[in-house]
Amino acid sequence: MTTTTPPRYWNGGTLLTEEEKIAGRRFRESCQQHLLERVEAAPATFIVPNILSVYRHNCSSRGGRSSALNLKEHYTLSPLYIVRDGIALLSEEIIDNLIAPTDVEVAEGRFGFIFKEGKCGPCGATAKCRLGRVVDAHARPPVEGRVAR
Repeated sequence: MTTTTPPRYWNGGTLLTEEEKIAGRRFRESCQQHLLERVEAAPATFIVPNILSVYRHNCSSRGGRSSALNLKEHYTLSPLYIVRDGIALLSEEIIDNLIAPTDVEVAEGRFGFIFKEGKCGPCGATAKCRLGRVVDAHARPPVEGRVAR
């Protein structure tokens, strides 16, 4: 089994290998499906774009005044993927537990999936995004503390 090579850079960005692209697509699809199930299980008062960090709404508890609803970023790291014949597999999906020499391992934590949601304290209104985004975890680590993006 081979492992992915360290990231190569071009004009300040990371170039992904074909195997990393395949694993990234699989990761995005599974995370997006989980996000949609989460939104359907507990519907939000407001659906917001993923790029916002603050959403303003007319708060019923404050007499209809415009109030900020802070959106918290949720960041999920990708699991270990093994790419075999152009298909990204999780390690538990490999039935025979045999790793072929042509299999390529894409490291755990190579990608991150970001989505945002928040809740208004006074009125209890919720805001969620329905669409997340995949980022290169090497270039975009999770946001810590009170940082507006």
